[in-house]
Amino acid sequence: MHVSGSVPAAPWCQGRDGQVVRVFWSTDPRLAAPPWRTVVRFPKQRRRRLGGTISYGLPLATLEPAASAVLGDILVAATA
Repeated sequence: MHVSGSVPAAPWCQGRDGQVVRVFWSTDPRLAAPPWRTVVRFPKQRRRRLGGTISYGLPLATLEPAASAVLGDILVAATA
């Protein structure tokens, strides 16, 4: 998935491509409205090591399909 929307709590995620690990309904009382949220795993940009990843919790509304999405072992071109 591609992070296309603004994420004030994690601006470094905007414009990056990652893999959605989990989708859930947030009931955090600090949020104005309980939104759908995701946990997205990104390849590390610093201190790279083989298979190094980092995950962030992001609102589902900020994500869109990437130019190419990997589903299992099959590479599928996303439709626009």
